Amino acid sequence: MRIHSVSTRRSSFACRAAMLIEVATATVIMGALMMAFAETVHVFNERRALLEARVQGMLAAESVIERLRSAEPWSAAEFAAAYPDMMYRIDRAPGAGDWRELDRITITVSGHTRFGREFNVALSGYLPAEARP
Repeated sequence: MRIHSVSTRRSSFACRAAMLIEVATATVIMGALMMAFAETVHVFNERRALLEARVQGMLAAESVIERLRSAEPWSAAEFAAAYPDMMYRIDRAPGAGDWRELDRITITVSGHTRFGREFNVALSGYLPAEARP
């Protein structure tokens, strides 16, 4: 038969309390790490979606310029079917210097990512002055 003294009970209680404190601390630290990881993944996905949308916007602007060069510009319905959730605007200005016989066109494509962030992409090119949309 074992005799328990008061000091033995205190040390047993102290060990259990220390273990409980260690488990609680480890749980809090793991929770904080998991929250930081989740936030990092969310930000990564948001940035990736923005990059993908901007690349699609540049492709859309390039296609508008190419269609203008081929004298078959996009209709609003064709563009909306090819690039949903995007809009474009054409700004035309006369060329300057060596480019004075050409018109400088700037295509601005805008839209929203799947996370709701707005993006704008502008692409410029030159067209003969007689090729007007």
